[in-house]
Amino acid sequence: MAHQRNKWIDAVGKLIELTQKRRLLWRPTSAKDSHVEHNKDVELIYETDYRGKTLRLYERRAPHEKAYSEWFSVGEPHSKTEVVLELVDSTGLGGWAFPDSEAVRHLLVAVKYQATGVSQFLDELLAEAV
Repeated sequence: MAHQRNKWIDAVGKLIELTQKRRLLWRPTSAKDSHVEHNKDVELIYETDYRGKTLRLYERRAPHEKAYSEWFSVGEPHSKTEVVLELVDSTGLGGWAFPDSEAVRHLLVAVKYQATGVSQFLDELLAEAV
């Protein structure tokens, strides 16, 4: 199983590399128009195509059990998120999901950076004559 886990992490690492080099382009889509399960807990979905396969990436909010120390805190209940990277089947449904890992979370950061045009914005901003 450890070998399989390394394979998943290596694959996600490759997706990060391809994303950063802009060889893999991600497109944002609305969660409410998707086939994502529990899409009310998802705001934005990113999709890309790689060699005839569609990959879907999103962050989903999920309430978690409070730790003992949080029972005495005041304010909104805490929630955690999970990042989901899945292969989409021919019907548009998620066929298989990669295990949630730090690598998948790093991919989401790279995808958001690319999809929102941060690099282009910084280039334009820094090129601006004062």
